[in-house]
This record gives sequence, structure tokens and C-alpha cells, in this order.
Amino acid sequence: MSASPQLPAIQRLAASRERMRLSMKPQAPAHSDHASPSLKALQGWWAGHPLHVAGAVASDAIKTLLRPIADRHPIALVAGALVVGGLLVWAKPWRGILKPALVAGLLPQLLTKAMAVVPLESWLAVLASFTQKNEPAVAPAPTPPQTDPTAASTQAPLH
Repeated sequence: MSASPQLPAIQRLAASRERMRLSMKPQAPAHSDHASPSLKALQGWWAGHPLHVAGAVASDAIKTLLRPIADRHPIALVAGALVVGGLLVWAKPWRGILKPALVAGLLPQLLTKAMAVVPLESWLAVLASFTQKNEPAVAPAPTPPQTDPTAASTQAPLH
């Protein structure tokens, strides 16, 4: 037996293994370039926010803690999520989040981020649309009702 007939099979096997290895490798999510400017501004704001790192660490810790529970007891995890969701709805913690002072502090930051992302021509077009006068449509003048001359002569005058 010669080694030449086995060589293509070995190469095919190596190529197949390489394709399988690459397909099992985690892929980075593809980011869309067509995202809205407000979404890009919000993502940029969150990336620079001090709580971003804390949120990422908490997310990793929760995934690490909950993954074994989800594997062993998925129904208990769903029941626990139902209880936690019910408590959140009952406590309504979002009532204190949207205070006017908080909104007044965040609104200028979000507007400056949005203005930095959106091109100047777009802002100018929006401002130009606000300054244009919209002339109302002129309604045609009402025409006086026409009377029939024969009908007027047959009626008696009202004195």
C-alpha cells in the first residue's frame, strides 16, 4: 500500500476538523451600521457611564450563579422569576427614578450626545422645516344661493 491514496483522505479529515473547530468557536455579534443615531448615542452614553462596569460584573455573576440552577431546576428558576417580578410590580421602584431633577440632569447630556452623532445637515434641515411657514389652504368663497325667478313671481308678498 502506498501513502499517496491516503494523503487526500488525511487532508480532507484535517480540513473537516478545522471547519468544525471554527464553527464551534464563539462568534462576535455583527454590529449593524444602520442603527439609529439615538441608539448609538445611548450606547455611547452607557459605555462611559460609571455603572456600566458594575452592571457587567453583576451580569457575569448572575449568569455564573444561575446557570447551574437553570440546568438542574428550570421550573424552580421560572417560579423564582415570577415571584421576583411580582415583588417588583408590587413595590414599584421605578416611581422614584423619573424625578424631574433626574430628567433635567440627563436630558442635556443625552441631547449633546445626540447632536454629536447626528450630522449637522440633518439638524439644519429640521430647523429649516420648523421655520417654514405653512400657508393654510384658501377655501373658495361661498356662492349665494340662487333663486328661481319664476318661483318668486308666483308667491304672494309677505307684508
